[in-house]
Amino acid sequence: MINLLFSEANFDAKWAYPSVCSYMKKDSRVLVIPVLSGDEWSEDEREWEYHYRKGSRHYEKIMAPFRNYQIHDSQVTWFCPHRETHDGAVMKIRNADIIYLCGNHPDAMMKMVSDLD
Repeated sequence: MINLLFSEANFDAKWAYPSVCSYMKKDSRVLVIPVLSGDEWSEDEREWEYHYRKGSRHYEKIMAPFRNYQIHDSQVTWFCPHRETHDGAVMKIRNADIIYLCGNHPDAMMKMVSDLD
């Protein structure tokens, strides 16, 4: 397994593309695990859908770099903590070639992971 750490969703920029393109294959399956830009997860499934539905600002910003690597929306699975079970999360992780953790609150991410136990 290869781990890539990006601080922003600009890993398709000119400076990054030559180094990253060998890892972003057009047939890759991606799992996106987003955290809202605030201090907490979205409070409920409705709010999560508002922020991460197809066409929303967050969705488009997250998807843009993957599209530039020829990874289609249909190859991307999203993690919603309000409807995910432990077994479902494990299955999504196992089926993914790329796991994209995005957000600016690592403590919230770790809490989400521990809540799945």
